[in-house]
Amino acid sequence: MRTGSRYCVLALLVVFISSATECTASGVSCTLFHVTSTPKIVLTEIRSRIHFSMFCSNSSGTSSKRMFAEVVMLENCSAANTTSKSLRECSYTEANRMPLDVNGLAFIESSIPFRTTSSGFVDFRLNVVEEEERSGILHRREMFSEVIESVPSIPGALCLLPSVVIVLSAILSQNVCFALFTGLIVGGTLISAYNPFEGFLRAGDTFLYDALQGADQGLLLFTWFMAGLVGVISRNGGALGLGKVFVQYATSARRAQMIAVLVGYLVFFDDYSSILIVGPTMRPVTDACGVSREKLAFFVDSTAAPVASVSILSTWIGFKLSVAQQLLQQMNISDDVFSILIGAIPYSFYPILAMSMAMLVAAMGKDFGPMLVAEQHARKKFGAKTVDKAADLVDSNLGSEPDMEPDPDTPPRAINALIPILSMLVAMASGIISSGVSRYYQALGDAAAPPSAVEILSHAETTKVLIWSSLLADAMAILLTIGQRLLTLEQCMAAWVAGIRSITVGFLTLVFAWGIGNMSTVLHVGSYVSSAFGPSFPINLLPPAAMLISAFVSVASGSSWGTMVLMFPIALPLTVAHDGDGPVRANDSLLATLGAIISGSMFGDHVSPISDTTILSSLCSSCDLMQHVRTQGPYACVVGLISLLLCLISSSSSAIVASMLLPIGILLLALILHVFGSSAEHPQTSTIQTRMKSLMSWKMFRRAVDDENDALVTSHKLAQEEMEAIEMGNTRSPV
Repeated sequence: MRTGSRYCVLALLVVFISSATECTASGVSCTLFHVTSTPKIVLTEIRSRIHFSMFCSNSSGTSSKRMFAEVVMLENCSAANTTSKSLRECSYTEANRMPLDVNGLAFIESSIPFRTTSSGFVDFRLNVVEEEERSGILHRREMFSEVIESVPSIPGALCLLPSVVIVLSAILSQNVCFALFTGLIVGGTLISAYNPFEGFLRAGDTFLYDALQGADQGLLLFTWFMAGLVGVISRNGGALGLGKVFVQYATSARRAQMIAVLVGYLVFFDDYSSILIVGPTMRPVTDACGVSREKLAFFVDSTAAPVASVSILSTWIGFKLSVAQQLLQQMNISDDVFSILIGAIPYSFYPILAMSMAMLVAAMGKDFGPMLVAEQHARKKFGAKTVDKAADLVDSNLGSEPDMEPDPDTPPRAINALIPILSMLVAMASGIISSGVSRYYQALGDAAAPPSAVEILSHAETTKVLIWSSLLADAMAILLTIGQRLLTLEQCMAAWVAGIRSITVGFLTLVFAWGIGNMSTVLHVGSYVSSAFGPSFPINLLPPAAMLISAFVSVASGSSWGTMVLMFPIALPLTVAHDGDGPVRANDSLLATLGAIISGSMFGDHVSPISDTTILSSLCSSCDLMQHVRTQGPYACVVGLISLLLCLISSSSSAIVASMLLPIGILLLALILHVFGSSAEHPQTSTIQTRMKSLMSWKMFRRAVDDENDALVTSHKLAQEEMEAIEMGNTRSPV
């Protein structure tokens, strides 16, 4: 941590003042929007920043004039009756001076060493000055000056307090919603000058309210429509039929797990779509083979974001392009942005090893830690069932809503689930292409060259496409159901609403998690943690340090994307600063740091109970959230430690060396599973699994049951004949 950078200055952002201050000098007029004596703008960071907006116009057209904004710290005198007029200025430095654009809008971010007073408040002066050089003499004119008083100040470490409270509350109460809301209240209290009542209000009207703004609304709609789709295809027998198709190949728990992982690999284009498709689709199959819900949630979570993040055609690549493109241009990197992102894939150790760990766990059939306990419990429960009841497990559905249960006479047709799902996938692909091409030409004009696949992805309106495709799938499922006269329109809508209603708690948890993300932004948790970086940071330690800090920020904020937005502009420029000025090519340090940030962000996303993908994975797998976090945590930590080790080794190596390290990491994971893992098979499970092989076909299953019944009838007839023979005196000695 830098010396003197120990405090976060906190206040609540409500609105700028309605009346702005105007200043005019030598033909230059400015309108300044600033804070008043009542704090109404956020001033948070370990290197506390002042944010204000200023619009300046140069009517005289003079180009020799320069304008600057100066932020000068003030500190109270020792006298108790000190007034604002007697405040004295701290030492002025050039670091507190920012040039202004005299022809447009300037958004200023000033790094200044705030100091807390004995009362816990700080004061500063905002000056706007104009300078002009005439005859070799620099003339300075003060255009505006105002003292801003009594801004609350707290120690920077308290920015982390809400995250600590959330973890402790979740452990003690075993209620995630309560824990998240408690963290929101603590964060609101911090930005309200330690007033808990105002903190309670800020939790609702600031953090949660803002969580329902912007792109998050689209993701909620997409999740709602997908939950409604699951409700309809569960009620019309489509999910049951699809489960029976998979069960034909899932003749054992191991095969069921491998199928779940493979299906997760196939849905590579979006992490949300992967979770909402793989979870409800594979849950009946894993239930039918005695696989725990915790294990399914682990598979769903480990094949969602990890697969999408390393896919060259996914919503992730579009997001990373949008974040990195302007930054790399500012860094004067001459390489193509897409080629840089592709070059960073070998350094993205965590996502690659996480998706590999999922397949290793499924294929080897071994577990350790809390996951082993969950699997043993599931196998014991499964092994206690009779073979006649084993098939009933395929009837599992999302939640226990009666309106989602198929009628006994409803035919289980897989086509009623496949057609809506496939239509949604086709609509996603076509929607991304259509919106990407349209927005590309809108941005560059009709004369622009045809867009590449990368340019289409970077311009596509992904959130809207997800809404379109899921809504189309809902309509397709309802039309198929009504067309076959399986259900009435009223029953279809009841099932659709039941699907949404069954995951209401999950929606609430998701909104709370987004509120925590907003709170972390207001408290500048990421800036506080990342302040460890500096120009003199050792280049060979930059990638592992970036991974560790990204992981911590991701755990605290619950957002891998938000972490990348924060860490890219902080860490990536340091890789170029070590190579000098001027146009440069992307070096190995840049690629390694980029991959490390992605790895750390995703690791934190996997172990954080407030992550949206973690919440959705448990929700779509019908698994308790804290149980999912508890069972997945040890696996994620093992993968994270190995990823950190490989990141340290490859920090100064080429992409070829990093690619060679990946198989070594996978072998280490397999070795750990082999040494520390154990099979979860229950003694009765082998007998049941032998009989479950007949589930490859429902006819074969019924035939096996009929054969057993025939054998019992034949044995009974033989016993009756023997008894009749004894009664007639024709005793036969037993063979």
